[in-house]
Amino acid sequence: MIITPSAPFVDSHQLNSFDKAGSSNNAFSDQIIYCAHARLNYMSPPLYSRRQIFCGPRDETDYVPGSQTGFVKTAFGEYLLSNYINEHKLPEPKVLVVHVDEFGTNLPQDINDFDCKKVMILGDTHQSTQGINKVLNFFQNSRFDYYFADCKKNHLHFFYETAPDRSFIFFPCFRNRFEATVFNNNKQHYVSLIGQLKATHPYRLNMAEILRESGLPALISEASQEQSAGVYNNFLINVNVSLNNELNMRFLEVISAGGFLLTDRISTFTGYDDIFKENEDFIFYDNPKDLIEKIRYYLKHPQKAIKIARSGWLKYMSNWSIANRRQKFWGLLNDSATASFPNFMDERFPSMVKASTDNFEFRKLFYGLLQELNKEGYFKVYIPRFIHPIISRDVEDLCRLVFICYDSIENLPTISPGESFQDLPNILVGQEHFFQSLANENQVLKAFKNLIRI
Repeated sequence: MIITPSAPFVDSHQLNSFDKAGSSNNAFSDQIIYCAHARLNYMSPPLYSRRQIFCGPRDETDYVPGSQTGFVKTAFGEYLLSNYINEHKLPEPKVLVVHVDEFGTNLPQDINDFDCKKVMILGDTHQSTQGINKVLNFFQNSRFDYYFADCKKNHLHFFYETAPDRSFIFFPCFRNRFEATVFNNNKQHYVSLIGQLKATHPYRLNMAEILRESGLPALISEASQEQSAGVYNNFLINVNVSLNNELNMRFLEVISAGGFLLTDRISTFTGYDDIFKENEDFIFYDNPKDLIEKIRYYLKHPQKAIKIARSGWLKYMSNWSIANRRQKFWGLLNDSATASFPNFMDERFPSMVKASTDNFEFRKLFYGLLQELNKEGYFKVYIPRFIHPIISRDVEDLCRLVFICYDSIENLPTISPGESFQDLPNILVGQEHFFQSLANENQVLKAFKNLIRI
């Protein structure tokens, strides 16, 4: 199903997005080489200059030697960027942007050899148990002038703890592609849930099935960014289901398209409240029942949904539009506008000092295990009391997990299947010797859906 937007859109990947009345022909004209990890027709990176060349492993080369725009195909994984610059006779970059995520598809190894402004985009670290570690490995061995987090502020502290001397920037919407230039007041009374509907997104699959069974007028589908923007712009209600309670791209895409956003609750550590306000610019839902109730409410009160959508869109256009982001980007690179970004510091770690790297390897490992659990849905997690102080701050951004401490086998809370907070399934965390001592306690172990050995 393809929806034609009711309002005109600007696409930050297209050169005509610079064609704004009053903009200088000399503005945004320094040469950028942008190394991207995704296909250009899937998640096209934004243009921050009229002279911007893309490199990456997922598309075929489309470049005329000597040109200032185009695309050059690189190897998957590790490669030397200088080899491709020399082979294709690319112009010397004034700015180098490299997007690195946990899948490791885009890993230029010679970054330290370039004498120009360099920016690393800290990409996805929330999709697997080793996500943070994988990006950290590249981060630790490559020096950039700036490190941007646009959607994973809640993981930024792991990077800061290893290198507090580096320059981190929380840059919301940095990769956002489409924005509506006029707000659409005439929305169709339909609901959308757009996103990957695969086994790798188990909670979203569950929510999609609940929405299907509700009988509500809903479009549940995967779609391109362009198609999605049209849906968000036209539909009255747009449901977002994050993978791991992150501030994901869809959160921002719905609002920038002038859509009403109804999204699963995420923590303040993601930085969402630095840019938008709950109940003013968007609405949270807390569980499947709450989602269905709120959809029914806003279908009955469409003007309230439209008012909220307009508020979020106006705030986006005032602060994070394509034109604003370009000004912020170049202002930062010219050392003139660092104050225009939200604070990247994490309130869980007020000082963000290197001393907090105590138990760092264990914290990363355990957080990864719990992050994998959080992807599936809501759980009650029983953890040994001695572990809680070590990981308590890290896991506060995993909103689907409820943590219960225990001291020993003797005082392990007496529970039975289903007898837990909000009927959540139970998970038991313990050391190997603890589980050995429980080997004959079948009745106790049956109360838990899963066991995590540490």
